[in-house]
Amino acid sequence: MEVCQLALMQNMNIIDAEDEAADSLQSESENELASDYASSDEDTSDRQQMTHIYHPLHLRNYQLELAEDALRGENTIICAETGSGKTWVALYIVEKHLESASPRKKLVIFMAKTNPLIQQQYQRFMHYLPEHKTKLITAEYEESLKLNMFIPYHDIICLTPQILFNNLEKQTVSLSDFSLMILDECHHTKKDEAYNRLMRKYLMAKVKKRVLNLPQIVGLTASLGVGKSKTDDEAVEYIISVMANLDTCKLSTVEKYKEEIEKYVSRPKEVTIPMTDRLDDKCKKRILYAMNEVHEKLTEACLLEESMIEIVSKRPDLNSQQYFQWARKLETMAATLKLNSETARLIISCVKYLVTFIEALELNSLLGILDVCRFLARKFNPEKERRSKHTEEESELLQLILTVQKDLSGYDKSKSQMNPNLQTISNTLREMILAENDYQESRALVFVKARATCDALTKYLDGVLSKDNIRVHKLTGKEGDDSMTSAEQTLTVNKFVSGEYKVLVATSVAGEGIDIPDCNIVISYNYAGNEITKIQMTGRGRKKGGKNIVMGYQKTLDKEKLNTYKAVMMYRAMESIKKMELRTLQQKIRFLQKTETDKQELYDRNLKMQKSTKIKCHFKLCCSECATEVIDGENLRVFRDTFHTVIDKQFRDLIDIKPDTRSTQKKILGGLQKADRICCKKCGKDWGAFFIYEKLPLPVITIKSFKIPSDGKFSFYDHWNKLPFEIETCELSELIHLFEK
Repeated sequence: MEVCQLALMQNMNIIDAEDEAADSLQSESENELASDYASSDEDTSDRQQMTHIYHPLHLRNYQLELAEDALRGENTIICAETGSGKTWVALYIVEKHLESASPRKKLVIFMAKTNPLIQQQYQRFMHYLPEHKTKLITAEYEESLKLNMFIPYHDIICLTPQILFNNLEKQTVSLSDFSLMILDECHHTKKDEAYNRLMRKYLMAKVKKRVLNLPQIVGLTASLGVGKSKTDDEAVEYIISVMANLDTCKLSTVEKYKEEIEKYVSRPKEVTIPMTDRLDDKCKKRILYAMNEVHEKLTEACLLEESMIEIVSKRPDLNSQQYFQWARKLETMAATLKLNSETARLIISCVKYLVTFIEALELNSLLGILDVCRFLARKFNPEKERRSKHTEEESELLQLILTVQKDLSGYDKSKSQMNPNLQTISNTLREMILAENDYQESRALVFVKARATCDALTKYLDGVLSKDNIRVHKLTGKEGDDSMTSAEQTLTVNKFVSGEYKVLVATSVAGEGIDIPDCNIVISYNYAGNEITKIQMTGRGRKKGGKNIVMGYQKTLDKEKLNTYKAVMMYRAMESIKKMELRTLQQKIRFLQKTETDKQELYDRNLKMQKSTKIKCHFKLCCSECATEVIDGENLRVFRDTFHTVIDKQFRDLIDIKPDTRSTQKKILGGLQKADRICCKKCGKDWGAFFIYEKLPLPVITIKSFKIPSDGKFSFYDHWNKLPFEIETCELSELIHLFEK
């Protein structure tokens, strides 16, 4: 760990070590597996498992050291840098665990937070442990709720933590069904994340002695992080809290074989490139002018309502982060208070435009003016779709957007308005890729913050660099509009491996959501996460002689310095914990676990009370935007614990049905395929979508699109479980009967 600290403090500039991996069986197998991925089918069946050639797992000494605690059957967190081969260590632990003698059935659960990651890990188990039966379960299929069906017939089950949690909630499985649970990227075991909800169940079972034969826990991570810690002592407490959540006193790190790990884990040199503004930024001026126009409309609307006057008088500077928060507060007040419906609707619309303009300003600082035009067009396409539903004021706002786009498209013709940062990043990539001794092996990852930036930067770089035979492609997550499916993500990574794509422009999904092969160039384009993403992203550039380039404005560069400091703080904290007297550490962990389980027990009691006291009374759902009362609570039904539908036949008269053109994928949840969108007939607000079951479209609505009138104001709920009213449950067969009538 001292080596890691020194590397971070010296901008990762470590002397290149002799690379012995080329002659090792492990590297040969890794290369073969990369090739195997390139031709693999995402839907590989269990029957294909035995067709793979078995490769014995040969671990290096430092990897065996990382595995020691787990091989003794102890709960542990294996913490080692990206590129050190933690997956190989996990495969070895699983192999030895399944081979060990025990009267109890051995069943391993391997978890990763995202579907692409768990599919990649599944492929590894299939390839390297073919003598064991492995099952992949994803949330896309109905079988995700029937985990118990696969327990008797498999040795290894790969899934996301939410699937296991859902099955434990439904009591279809018990923790005692499993002998080993491996949590990949286990630093996410905190707060209300899926890993932590799962581990709370584990701790409740342990502390309250509710379950015998709990499974062994092994966590894998490159960085545990330090959260909001400002001192070394706070960092120690933070890491111990994560250890308590994972029920372990052990941190498995490389101590004895530090010199060996240096031969296999290459650390890139870090280079900083400050970003610059345009000398005369006409786009920024035009957007700020438009924001002033919208702000005037917002102010006039608020002054008509006595309850809004005070907050209007406290307006922050238009071009500040505080303004964004102020506008959001106005939006919340307009939505929850029982204002004049037209006034409330105008306030909500104004805030929507202001927030989009703020996003456009950020995009303008990173990209070209034409990209800002495209962004505004895409953002307000839904508004154009529902322009027939607009009030007079909303029509004026939409016309303002069209005027801004027209003006900006004229500015784009001026060379003085070109963004200098685009030329800097394209020149940097071209020079570094073409300067490589082995051009064919050169690969680059560019990290950006937002999907809009990812789309636009990809188009720009591909257009500029393709002349030099450097192809660029994007890599984004699965959620939201214009998202990528797992198959699209896998295909993109495979083409990156093969060299068809030399550059990937990626959102944070490539930081740890997808396993990306080695690169020699990693660029953060005005993107700084935290100390965890700092270590994760730096680890992506692990080819020998690689470079990690941080491009950013001063605020981003300062954040990166802080991340480096916090990463060093994390390593110091881990050293302190490893030197701590075991008894003292155990006492701290027991105290934290007792506190956590007491809180959970109180939460469970309150939740049970809420469920038992759910009000069985009449309530209405109103559109969150136009406040029109549209759904009677008596006509709501819930099926599969998740989907909420409306059984009133007259509901169809209150909605517009529109094709889902915002996503390129046909989303499947629990075996149901998402189809057309459901929108409010009066204002065009999205309410949900139809889901197809046995060719029958079932209207499924989201509670976030509605508000409930009560006590002179409106109440909002971000999840159906928080609704204080009782909703009848039903089976799909009953729904089919109702809708067919």
